[in-house]
Amino acid sequence: MQNPITEAIRWAKSLDEKGYSKTAAEITSLVESLKAKENTSDFKERTLQLFDIFKEEFVETLPTGQDYRRRCFDEILAIVLEAFVRLDDKFRKSAQDLNRFLVRMREMDESIMPTSELFASMASKRNRSPKDNMAMFHAASYIYLIGVEGIFDELAKILYYFMIASKDHVPKHQDLEEMDVWSILKACKQIYGMTPVFLENWEEKRHIRNAIGHARARYFPTRNEVHFEDVDTRTKQVYHKTMSVSKFLDINMEIIDTIDSFRYTISLVYILELLVAAHTRTTQKNIAT
Repeated sequence: MQNPITEAIRWAKSLDEKGYSKTAAEITSLVESLKAKENTSDFKERTLQLFDIFKEEFVETLPTGQDYRRRCFDEILAIVLEAFVRLDDKFRKSAQDLNRFLVRMREMDESIMPTSELFASMASKRNRSPKDNMAMFHAASYIYLIGVEGIFDELAKILYYFMIASKDHVPKHQDLEEMDVWSILKACKQIYGMTPVFLENWEEKRHIRNAIGHARARYFPTRNEVHFEDVDTRTKQVYHKTMSVSKFLDINMEIIDTIDSFRYTISLVYILELLVAAHTRTTQKNIAT
């Protein structure tokens, strides 16, 4: 295993580069206290506080959508931690098969990286031309389509697996492969009697995905609005709505926030494992001396 202190520092630098300076600073502080062999009686409490420190920074990433980010991160953190405390042999062996979903998520994420960079460059322009706005909308639409179809779809399966596994039932991976987000939402309502935060407003999000995927999304540059239309197999209109581009971007951001909530939760759990391993080594050395 790689030196946990070296690895924790690497993760701290990565988080700092992504804008999470407070979280990075606390990780660095914990590492420095271990290296200096300081009194670490409150070490466990401080490591657990990393989740709250990160959440504060994550929620404030943008001035809009903060309530959703807070509720979504809290829910996903709870789902992941509840599943991980049950790391018995049966769950551990079965959870390894989740890598196939994680791999597909990563592949899809990498495929839209150039488009995400284009969108970011367009969004940062102060005086965008109509042509810039059109390019920005099409970039956002492509990101939304892949985000829902290729990334969020896999993430929903992973989170559903964790939710079910925490109830002492390990789902069969073949059954999980065949589920889509809609069936996962129905199962959650049936089992838990509620809609998870990460599946809120899924019906509209799915209609928007269908509209984009079937070329039924129209952008009106003079009004900076977009019209989405979804039809069933008999070309019967089942959804149509005109909204501002900013409203569409807010909906798009909820998909991204859900994905990021999961990714950063998994990263923080891994960082905690590194810090605990480093603390254990330091404690054992102190006892030995």
